[in-house]
Amino acid sequence: MEPQNRSVQPAPRVGIVSLGCPKVVEDPDVYDLWARPSPLRDPIRVPVILALSLTLASCVAPPPQPPAGAINPSRQVAATPASARASVEAKLRELGFTVRGDNDAALTIAAEHVGAPDPAWATCPLAVANDPTSEHNRRSTERPIGMRTTVVARFTRPGADTIVSVDVIHVGRYQNPYVALEFDEVCRTNGGLEHLLLAAAS
Repeated sequence: MEPQNRSVQPAPRVGIVSLGCPKVVEDPDVYDLWARPSPLRDPIRVPVILALSLTLASCVAPPPQPPAGAINPSRQVAATPASARASVEAKLRELGFTVRGDNDAALTIAAEHVGAPDPAWATCPLAVANDPTSEHNRRSTERPIGMRTTVVARFTRPGADTIVSVDVIHVGRYQNPYVALEFDEVCRTNGGLEHLLLAAAS
């Protein structure tokens, strides 16, 4: 039984077709870098292979950058941890926050504020409220009627300066118009409160 002839597709060839990253091409006219067994014996192929290696190295993706407008929740200040802590606590009380009494005297402040939504502090989403008693799947889009803000500030001094870190969580409070129930949705911080607290620590 004679073996059947099978067509063999040529392997893709790598060619330097532009100054950008190498591309896989099927053009047989492109110079095949791997056609000869020993590139080191060919003075022309050695620089070509080196150029291809440098091109491949330049195609490595750079490390991801923080998104535009990202909020930096920490800052180095020249004040001592105790002084920075006192300034941040005074600013929190000025803004109407309730500061917990069991805070660490030197390292941490935890405080909470409940009031109307402040667009300088956070953006709360529109929330969908459903009528659980309706057979027609009634629903409505609601805006927040209030917002609860929790702040945790930390003060450390690993070196000559004090590092002040501020973590802020905003939660919007919504009213379901169909039943006497309220519900919460997380709001996105706008950085206004963080800026005020870090500026007070400076």
